[in-house]
Amino acid sequence: MKSFTVLTILLFLLCHSTVLAQKTPCQQDPAYQAFDFWLGHWDVHDKDGKFQGTNLIEKTADGCLIREQWTSAQGNQGFSINYYNPVTKVWAQKWVSYGSVIEYTGVIEKAGSLQLVGTIYYQQNKTQAPFRGTWTLLEDGKVRQLFEQQDPASNQWNTWFDGYYTLKKN
Repeated sequence: MKSFTVLTILLFLLCHSTVLAQKTPCQQDPAYQAFDFWLGHWDVHDKDGKFQGTNLIEKTADGCLIREQWTSAQGNQGFSINYYNPVTKVWAQKWVSYGSVIEYTGVIEKAGSLQLVGTIYYQQNKTQAPFRGTWTLLEDGKVRQLFEQQDPASNQWNTWFDGYYTLKKN
């Protein structure tokens, strides 16, 4: 009788974990957690300590999507969706803000670091340029976000934004 009870419990646990994994595959697959170091409600400053804005980064869609809501110090807003593509094994971000759209993809090279490469589109003058963003988890728990745009004439990458994220205090 005891072996039947133990076997029943083991089968229940196995079925329950299988059903849970099927219901929430993004929560069960570590690849979807690789960018979690960016999650939080942040104050953002430049390298000199000047306040640049706030950013709310949160998971949604059962852990399959990271949503960003940026508000600059001047009150301008920007929004992005970020997701891991299990077929191509790359991360993608689509960013829309006042006057620009950024679309780029990339891979996590090492824990706590992601670089995405793609294109920025300027809506006002209908131009575009190569663009890249790098997120790095720093030893003190802050996150550095470095955006660079490539100059088409020189092919040189120039800093577009360099922000340091500090978690907001409750």
